[in-house]
Amino acid sequence: MPISPTIQLTLRGILVLLFNEDESACEVGFLKEPPPDHMLTIDFTQRTATGTPQVLGQINENNVKDRLRLVVENVSHQGVHMFTQLGFDRSLGLGDRQDFRWAVNYKDLFQGTPELNLDGFRSILTINNGKFFTEAISRDDLHLRQLEGPDRKVGRVATAIGAQISLDREDSRAFFMNGDEQFLEYRPEPGVIFAINISQSPLPPIPEKPVAADANAYRSVINPPQGEPQIEFLLSPDLPPPSLSSLPVSQYAVCFTAVGPGRG
Repeated sequence: MPISPTIQLTLRGILVLLFNEDESACEVGFLKEPPPDHMLTIDFTQRTATGTPQVLGQINENNVKDRLRLVVENVSHQGVHMFTQLGFDRSLGLGDRQDFRWAVNYKDLFQGTPELNLDGFRSILTINNGKFFTEAISRDDLHLRQLEGPDRKVGRVATAIGAQISLDREDSRAFFMNGDEQFLEYRPEPGVIFAINISQSPLPPIPEKPVAADANAYRSVINPPQGEPQIEFLLSPDLPPPSLSSLPVSQYAVCFTAVGPGRG
């Protein structure tokens, strides 16, 4: 991953990431029916090494369009990629803390490929460039069950996903589209890092402990393969106390950001 990216993305809350099979793009889906108090926000800021972050704008539930795009042009590394390292094993709790595979991929939870219900999304953001990685890992293990079957422990999971984009050439640029309107344009500037915080989660401060499994809201957009029962996510039997965090993001497994079946 780049040490000093031009654009740093953070994705948190009840979102679904959909990666194209040819690694040309990642789509981020915002649910029409998220859990209570989960607000759609996209915050844009910039900062320098010596300055405080400067707010550039926000897209929220009041002005979001049904299609959004972050388009990156004229860069050395094309497409979207996932950061992985040797030694990852969720069942044993082993692996680099930034390995993307901490993210819950629905294809790993079923025997077949789950089905996607696009009508369950209120808006979809398409991103055509970036290195995606785990930004935060749950303090507890994710638990689930299917029908009357036994509870199953999945392990610790990603509760926030990051992505880094480098505008590494003089003619590099990126622009963010809200529907047909260009919201922002980015050009490489020495010493300047742009940040985009993409979220569908409660506004800060985040509640100390969840009282319900927020991830069950994904049922509205991800269906099990034909013939397989739906998944129910469960609160962990013993939730650990929250710890100090630099991110306003839940630390608990049932609030994970999901990876759904890719398209195209």
